[in-house]
Amino acid sequence: MDNEIDALLKHAIDLAYSVDKRESYKLFAKIVRADPENALAWIYLGALVDIIGKRVFCYQRALKINPLDGQTKKLLSAAEAEIK
Repeated sequence: MDNEIDALLKHAIDLAYSVDKRESYKLFAKIVRADPENALAWIYLGALVDIIGKRVFCYQRALKINPLDGQTKKLLSAAEAEIK
């Protein structure tokens, strides 16, 4: 299963940098359902959502998995600032 998740993650990341953001979002959502402890997938999912509350949730999930990730802390702070 890990190889399948890794392959999906790579494909989703490639799509995130292309024009097909919708398909990338779907793949990241599939990845976090299959592997809810995948912090990288939560970060990319957060970057792709339009609703700020969902973005905050995704970044919070990623930080819960990897609390020392400084970049994700910055992303979360920026997202929370958009709410205020």
